[in-house]
Amino acid sequence: MNSSTGRVDLRPDKHILIPATLVLLGIIACSIVFTEQSEHVLKTVYSVFARTTGTWYLWVTVGMIILSGFFMFSRYGDIKFGEPDEKPEFNNYSWLAMMFCSGVAGAVMFWSIVEPMYNLAYPPKFAEPLSRQSFEWAMSYVLLHWGPVTWPWYMVTALPICYMYYKRKKPVLRISAATEPILGDQVNGGMGKGIEIFFIVGLMFSNAAVMGVSVPIVNHALSAVLGIEPSFTLELIILAISAVIFTVSVSLGLKKGIKILSDTNVCIALAMVFFCLVAGPTVFIVDNFTNSFGHMLGNFWDMIFWTDPYTDGSFPQDWTIFYALWMASYGPFMGLFIARISKGRTVISLPWVWQAASPAPT
Repeated sequence: MNSSTGRVDLRPDKHILIPATLVLLGIIACSIVFTEQSEHVLKTVYSVFARTTGTWYLWVTVGMIILSGFFMFSRYGDIKFGEPDEKPEFNNYSWLAMMFCSGVAGAVMFWSIVEPMYNLAYPPKFAEPLSRQSFEWAMSYVLLHWGPVTWPWYMVTALPICYMYYKRKKPVLRISAATEPILGDQVNGGMGKGIEIFFIVGLMFSNAAVMGVSVPIVNHALSAVLGIEPSFTLELIILAISAVIFTVSVSLGLKKGIKILSDTNVCIALAMVFFCLVAGPTVFIVDNFTNSFGHMLGNFWDMIFWTDPYTDGSFPQDWTIFYALWMASYGPFMGLFIARISKGRTVISLPWVWQAASPAPT
């Protein structure tokens, strides 16, 4: 904030922007020039990281689940983000739609189909491929990964950011602001700027993962509809169109851009779900979801803590730990976004979103 005018300085902080840009450009340049070597390095780093420290992220994920439960039933649940009589800025439908589209929509369109198929062919828990047990585990793990492993990272990171922004009246939304009660004045110095740079670099990797799975889906879908061969050129065109849509949506602001886009996306998704329920095997779809959801709840602790230490299998590292690491990098961004759209909401509303609302769309 400018002390002489009392206005918030919204200009980019060059001490954050320049180092982050240089790091990102360096990583991108190395990936382009040394493609195979960069791929090998990234795979090796992830493999070592997942094998040595990945299990701790499962514990952190469970800790966030427990913390979410605490806020659901504690006396802090009635704290409102804003003034005591302030109404929510967005209605429930738009609020949930923006969270869903920003948090899981693109990836779920891909993994909701691919992950169960993979789990059937290479099932967890030592089940035989395409056996009855593999069918039960397949959808159960999808619900686990896109429910309890994903949403607590979003909600728990959003809570301190919401509190600092709406209750402590911090002038701008920043990840480092959530650490001020711990770091104190250091949050305004090198420590805080380092957190922001680290966050930006991590966000690039998480978004690269999202685009890496989303763009090929659209590429192959368009190719099938148009009767053409999938190509790298088509992927570049899809990326360019996505960038234009994103830029226009952001430039129009939340209410005229992202809100309308999210509302439309969810309407289309609901129409697709309704069509599948009506045109498909309705009873089987409902029974399968019910059975899988119950199977996941009944085996929850066994599934989320399974690390397969006695064999050379890598299912927990390739899936559950991967999701936990992915959400650890993407969670802070979602925390910022959820904080921005949650004006007028209460603390208790956030954990209830993932407890009640997240399993249904997933």
